[in-house]
Amino acid sequence: MHLVLRWPVNPQATDVKHEVEASTDLVDWISLGEVETAGKTAADFWDAEPVRESGMERRFLRLKVTRE
Repeated sequence: MHLVLRWPVNPQATDVKHEVEASTDLVDWISLGEVETAGKTAADFWDAEPVRESGMERRFLRLKVTRE
């Protein structure tokens, strides 16, 4: 099982960058990469780090949206 982030995309907003970030403490964030959204109305990101029932520290995802 993996964390999944889904969000709507405005296909007319061509100057927007969508970047997914991850954290274990909600203070320090690392980039997991940019998601290509050109021409789309929705986007998905699947976290490569699997969720385990035992032993996994907490993990959070957030979407960073910026204008280029």
